[in-house]
Amino acid sequence: MIQIASKELDVPMHKIHTLETCSTTVPNAAPTAASVTSDHIGFAVKKACEDLRKRLSAIDETEPFLSWEDKIKKAHLQRISLSAAAFSQSPRITWDPVTRMGRKYNYYCYGVCGSEVEVDLLSGDHIVRQNIIKKFKNSDPRS
Repeated sequence: MIQIASKELDVPMHKIHTLETCSTTVPNAAPTAASVTSDHIGFAVKKACEDLRKRLSAIDETEPFLSWEDKIKKAHLQRISLSAAAFSQSPRITWDPVTRMGRKYNYYCYGVCGSEVEVDLLSGDHIVRQNIIKKFKNSDPRS
């Protein structure tokens, strides 16, 4: 999430921090499962940052070389809202649990691992060779 916010706001990652989600800060926090949460929260972070960027664009147009801190101070003094919230959901999910038909996820990750072990029965020496191959499909169906 920090990488997404950093890229969207054009701010170094060390200037961004996150908090754990809980129902006192995020009223409809989703349970975590696989990378679905990363997708949902990641797209929500992207949307919220785009909203902030739009609000800060007036300052960027007049003073494009301000530091992040100075830009935020200026926005605060101009009463520009520095708070944003967004929500995201997976597009094109068509899963029907009754018929067990449809599209449950937007992508799948596949992995293969193979190991070869050679053991010298007299000395106990051994050699291990392994290969791990992963295939990831782009998780953003809109790109």
